[in-house]
Amino acid sequence: MRKSVWIACLLAALVSISVSVSAQTTKGQDQELKTWVKNYKSWQEWRNRWRNFLQFGHIARYRDRKPKPEPPGWLAGECAPLFEDSQGLLAEACVLLKDWEEGPDQNVIQQQWANAHADRPAHTKFWERVNLDGMYTLSEFGSQIDSGGLLGLVGMHLSIELGGRAEIYPFPGVMLLREPNATGGHDISPAYDWGFSIRLFNFNFPGGKPAIMHVNVVKVWTFQGYQAGYNMVGMSMTFKTRQ
Repeated sequence: MRKSVWIACLLAALVSISVSVSAQTTKGQDQELKTWVKNYKSWQEWRNRWRNFLQFGHIARYRDRKPKPEPPGWLAGECAPLFEDSQGLLAEACVLLKDWEEGPDQNVIQQQWANAHADRPAHTKFWERVNLDGMYTLSEFGSQIDSGGLLGLVGMHLSIELGGRAEIYPFPGVMLLREPNATGGHDISPAYDWGFSIRLFNFNFPGGKPAIMHVNVVKVWTFQGYQAGYNMVGMSMTFKTRQ
């Protein structure tokens, strides 16, 4: 009886020693583990924030999904002998490893696609491409051109998407230009322009009409001075049929 008890105690001690030894990591592994834990926690926050949605980009319409940080190759072997109530960096990393292996819900991608396309119309109406322009100024900062009160007052142009937030004028737009004259005053002259634009943000026009604000970079020519033209930047807005 005593012999069997001693054998049981010896086996228990050996198991305890084995667990203790296998759960140890080197300084290099500790640093690798700290880096991965930090990166994976950051990725978790991003995933939880954008789990069921596509993330809008600044230039492209949507940003690519962030890849999961790969865990150290040796981590799974170190996690095997740990008890569930273990603590410390290694134990924390093992909990994150389980999350990494299981991944998000299977319907995440389908839900992202549905959310991104739920409110998107099948076709864009022609008048939704009509931009109402205003407040154009010279973009040639630091040049020898003296604006002398040169302003693009109001105008109109059509735009088509290039991709993401970028748009281009398929045809020249029209504008009323406030130009300085030889007497020190100003003349209002018709002009035409061509360029590209970037969609900035959505907003509600007074009365609840959904609209989009754009910034436009254009070349403007008057019918009297079409040879040179002016490099100008201004704003425009388009109206939408829905939010």
